[in-house]
Amino acid sequence: MPHAESTRSQCNSATWVQKHREEVRAAARLAYGGLSTARLAQTPGEEYCDITCVDAATGQPLPLRRRWIAVLLGALTPYLALRLEARLVSAARSSESPLAAALAARLGSFGEALRRLQLALFCLGRAPRRLVDAPLGIAHVRHGARAGSASSPYRSLGLLMLCQLALSSLALLAELRAAASARSRLRAIALDFK
Repeated sequence: MPHAESTRSQCNSATWVQKHREEVRAAARLAYGGLSTARLAQTPGEEYCDITCVDAATGQPLPLRRRWIAVLLGALTPYLALRLEARLVSAARSSESPLAAALAARLGSFGEALRRLQLALFCLGRAPRRLVDAPLGIAHVRHGARAGSASSPYRSLGLLMLCQLALSSLALLAELRAAASARSRLRAIALDFK
């Protein structure tokens, strides 16, 4: 029976990981940032893109305290945002307001749209890599052949992402407009029967 106990233990740990996946993800981000940014080492993505994380004002490496603050904020901000989003969705769903229910259905997609917009703007060179970088005075400097290049290979990706966001937004507006129109028609029909 030792094999059965081992299998049950593995299933329980897999269930625990699944149940607490956001906490595990935050812990993984913290470990990843601690092993890279906090130690002044490039992440694999920064190494691939040939960029370095520096102080925006001086261009020098970040002081240890600011590196750790960046790592902590980078690990905890997405986790806390997801928790807040889940609470807002739960509160909106339990509300009797149709507007709150409609917002609850769209809140998650709104958060994802903001993350995509941030990434698109970064690819275009118009925003910091992470939202926490700007208030902490962190910049990412390109090195090598891509330094100062106006036609970054990521520019096309950024433009494509912005187009996708615009089309998704237009589709969402059309859907919301159609739902509002259907509601007003139902109200008119209900008034006709009164």
